[in-house]
Amino acid sequence: MIRIVLCALLLLSTNLAMTQNKKWVVAVDGSGDFVTVQAAIDALPAPTDQAITVYIKKGIYKERLIIPKTVSNVRFIGEDEQSTLISFDNYNAKIDADGKTFGTSGSASVFVEGDHISFEHITFENSSGPVGQAVAVNVTGNKVAFKNCRFLGFQDTLYTIHQRHDQLTVLQRLLHRRHSRFYFWRRDRAI
Repeated sequence: MIRIVLCALLLLSTNLAMTQNKKWVVAVDGSGDFVTVQAAIDALPAPTDQAITVYIKKGIYKERLIIPKTVSNVRFIGEDEQSTLISFDNYNAKIDADGKTFGTSGSASVFVEGDHISFEHITFENSSGPVGQAVAVNVTGNKVAFKNCRFLGFQDTLYTIHQRHDQLTVLQRLLHRRHSRFYFWRRDRAI
């Protein structure tokens, strides 16, 4: 019983120490606090009023990211947008584990559901190729910002679906290509 309590205290103190640090590093080569971006997201405290910065070192991160509604006040900063790449390959008509198609909104490489999330110097890619709708980033969170980011895909590359009238996605100095378009849905305000 004492071992269980000590292990629980050790895990809690490790998590608190990382939260108090407020600066985490993701490195695909293992030199950071996390090897995958999703592992860093999963370790974020929810909710938090204190800002946390996640630095992402150069590399190709082949993973599907989900930043849940419970995560807020996080800043993701890539080493540079030319060599910090988050990529996945779902697309609209691809069949998921349940035998259903992903659909346009479900095909994203990155899902941003949390509020007050920002990204800098990162390339977001849907690498599925010319197979129809293949979203790189799907934003449903409020006050989400992208600065000096690249979006690579073939159709509906940036997809925002805001449910509330006060939601805002800020786009600054962006590059998109590969026959792509930005798709804003419902009452979005993108500037």
